[in-house]
Amino acid sequence: NNNNNNNNNTCPMNKDGQKKGSEQKTPLEAAADSGDALAQYQLACAIDSETREDGRADGQLSEGAVGWCTRSAEAGYAQAQYTLANHFEALGNMRKAVELLVKAANPSPSTGTNTHQKGFSVNGLRESEVGNFPPAQYKLALFSYLEHTVAIGVCGIKKSLQEAVRYYKMAAEQGYSSAQNNLAYCYQHGTGVEQDAKKAFEWYTKAAESDDTGWAQRNIGVCFENGDGVRRSASKAVEWYNKAAQLGDTDALSHLASCYELGVGVRKSKKKALEWYRKAAENMDDNAEEKIRELDG
Repeated sequence: NNNNNNNNNTCPMNKDGQKKGSEQKTPLEAAADSGDALAQYQLACAIDSETREDGRADGQLSEGAVGWCTRSAEAGYAQAQYTLANHFEALGNMRKAVELLVKAANPSPSTGTNTHQKGFSVNGLRESEVGNFPPAQYKLALFSYLEHTVAIGVCGIKKSLQEAVRYYKMAAEQGYSSAQNNLAYCYQHGTGVEQDAKKAFEWYTKAAESDDTGWAQRNIGVCFENGDGVRRSASKAVEWYNKAAQLGDTDALSHLASCYELGVGVRKSKKKALEWYRKAAENMDDNAEEKIRELDG
């Protein structure tokens, strides 16, 4: 969803979102006052950016932004619910944070999965903007998977690998690459779901289409090297390790070094192995430092 607004205020606002020195409302303020949930959220974002205060925790909203974000969230706007959940998490109120995440993550009863709906809901929202929000689904999956220490006993979150997989799937099916990566990992290791190497490879491949961390690319390399869910190919493993390394994945650097050290998918080269191990060591890879001493000795 686009949080930018073409009708942004042209003069400062006070902490309650009203223009200083004037009672005249901007089009954004008028839309927000009329009950437009998207406008309410955009106004909250505008106020928050103009009233940034030092010392606020990451995710914490400014005082004036909270009210408008709350009104938008109560109207059902998933992005606002997620933003407000992050605000309460920053304040340590995990019970409220999880309540909002659940609302944002689960599909609206009137729209099913909501994906690519063309109909409209109330409060100026499209049906696709009410529930089924991938970032919220991903965060709930993490809470369930990691057994979030702050949440345990406070808001009823308990470690449930099956629940984590359920939320990962919801987000992954909408193209959320982080969820696709983690879902692939769950299939690869049989975590919360029946182990399935082929499905793991498929989800890593989907994640690689938009993943800019190198995590998915490196794991595709591992699948090719080991023949997990795909026909074994050392040369393709090296190809994907290179892609991951270019994106800055530290583990991929060590994998490439090992390939050159052992001659897996490439011509064996102690010199190139050392080059890659040194790059890995520069990224705080302790095992790489040991390999450097071993090869240099």
